[in-house]
Amino acid sequence: MQNKLKPGLIQLYTGTGKGKTTAALGLALRSVGMGLRVYFVQFLKPESAVSGELNTARRLAPQLKLVRLSDDSFLGAIAEEVRKRNKALYSQELNRIEKLMQREEYDIFILDESVNALQLGLIEWEQLEQLIKAKPSQVELVFTGQPAPAQLIELADLVSNVEMIKHPYQQGIKARPGIEY
Repeated sequence: MQNKLKPGLIQLYTGTGKGKTTAALGLALRSVGMGLRVYFVQFLKPESAVSGELNTARRLAPQLKLVRLSDDSFLGAIAEEVRKRNKALYSQELNRIEKLMQREEYDIFILDESVNALQLGLIEWEQLEQLIKAKPSQVELVFTGQPAPAQLIELADLVSNVEMIKHPYQQGIKARPGIEY
């Protein structure tokens, strides 16, 4: 596969506001439209959870590969056995991503909610840092979630902070299909 990104950069979408995943999905959609191949992994989101992005990604395959990675819903407290299983699962996925990057199977790797998984102790900083160091120069690497640690902000070429000023949840409006998921 011939890569088209010169140079491939590191992007970070962080902050308390809604729109980090949406920004990453917009990037994925734009990239597929220009002939690039995107590997989009969603940490903390089980395959069983209904979502518009999963339904759409299936239509854009194989140019867009969406992987949902969690063996349990992360609403509320996380049981220790679930934490251990998911930590191992996430470590395996980061190793897979590093191998895929080296084989140049995709142009862009989006690690959605990876910053949240990092903050929850489900991803080790050292493994993310190794992934960044191993990134080939023509590959784009994108992280989403919050709060982003200073060392990730420092390593990123682009950092967007999505700030929440007002949210429908504050008015008791529940998540709506096609809008929040």
